[in-house]
Amino acid sequence: MGGASAYIESNLLSCNVRANLALGGKNSLNTYVLYNTIADSAQEGIFIDKADACTIYGNLIQANVQGIIMFDASPLIQANTIIR
Repeated sequence: MGGASAYIESNLLSCNVRANLALGGKNSLNTYVLYNTIADSAQEGIFIDKADACTIYGNLIQANVQGIIMFDASPLIQANTIIR
């Protein structure tokens, strides 16, 4: 998985067939996911693979099959609301 860092704030991410938001790879350092509504995915709300130094903060993650899934990642995940 390649990647690029990003600043994702105040969006509605919904109704995707796979993850509503996927990030990973060495270039995803310093990615910020802030204050989004992430809902109604057929899979993960957020999928993170091989990503460190990312911030997932203050999001509403609801009605996804899974909330946040991570592999080989250690992002800061704080103050999110996750509802099944």
